[in-house]
Amino acid sequence: MDWNALTLFLLAAFGVLGLVVTQLTALVKQLPELVDALRKLRESFRGRGGGTA
Repeated sequence: MDWNALTLFLLAAFGVLGLVVTQLTALVKQLPELVDALRKLRESFRGRGGGTA
């Protein structure tokens, strides 16, 4: 492995790492809204009397 291949590999690895970190921070920022939406969905199913158990 020469220096060019090593440099390209490191650039690609840090690029992927940057994308993963960006996506994770976006997910964490939207997590409260997602939890709230899931609670509302669960409450709407309970309010309809759909549970037979």
